[in-house]
Amino acid sequence: MTIETSTYISELNTAYPEAGSSFSEGDDHLRKLKANIKATFPNFTAIACTPSSVEFNYLSGVTSAIQTQFTAKAPLASPTFTGTVVLPSTTSIGTVSATEIGYLDNVTSAIQTQIDAKAPTASPTLTGTPAAPTATPGTNTTQLATTAFVIAQGLSSALPGQAGNAGKYVRTDGATATWQDPFASAPLTGTPTAPTAAGGTNTTQIATTAFVTGAVGAYATNAIGTYIFARASSPNTAPGDTIAGSSLQVASISSVPALQTDSGAYSLSGTWRCMGHGNIANILATLWLRIS
Repeated sequence: MTIETSTYISELNTAYPEAGSSFSEGDDHLRKLKANIKATFPNFTAIACTPSSVEFNYLSGVTSAIQTQFTAKAPLASPTFTGTVVLPSTTSIGTVSATEIGYLDNVTSAIQTQIDAKAPTASPTLTGTPAAPTATPGTNTTQLATTAFVIAQGLSSALPGQAGNAGKYVRTDGATATWQDPFASAPLTGTPTAPTAAGGTNTTQIATTAFVTGAVGAYATNAIGTYIFARASSPNTAPGDTIAGSSLQVASISSVPALQTDSGAYSLSGTWRCMGHGNIANILATLWLRIS
């Protein structure tokens, strides 16, 4: 009979002992079998091994020490996790659903603290300087009214109709407000000023005191546009007659009804138009206008 060479149970050959082997070799097989069993289970002690074959089969697929793996796991009751805990998207905790847990995404600080800092929609008590969008004047809804809306609405309500009054200002007599054209019969007070027109301007432009003073000052004696009392050298003159200034002699008013001529020669220049009646025989003078 052949005795196989083996150390562990898996190395035993089930073909031995062969039929016809002598009894003397039977004990060798028995000793080999016991040696292989002990070599295969070196840590088995006098304590009985009670796991069933089913329980032993639970070891199938284990790749490392079971206790080491158990130690690395958290208990079901009050587990303490470390590092970054990732839960499945379907995880629920108690009555909190996975969807509700998902609402925590992007929360940056204590939720209750943030909630407590917000105002309720029903009868809120606001503090600080609350702000809101300003409604268009004339809005008549439940929309909040800002200070800007109140001022604009109050001004709009106080104004008379605005259509066709662009560029005008509001004037009141203390009881009624009306639109006033700043250029139509404006009731100016105080000391109004205006640009001074250039000398010689003859338009509808406002004449300032400076323009008038300059214009009047320009009309010196014997200037075009000035008047004089004078007597003509012609026998008789009538309104509209023209005569050279050299034919006029300046006159003055005396105590007698007639206009008396001053002493002196006929010395005026330019052309003059008679504005009244003159008579040299009666030494009558009249008003003359220089026209050129």
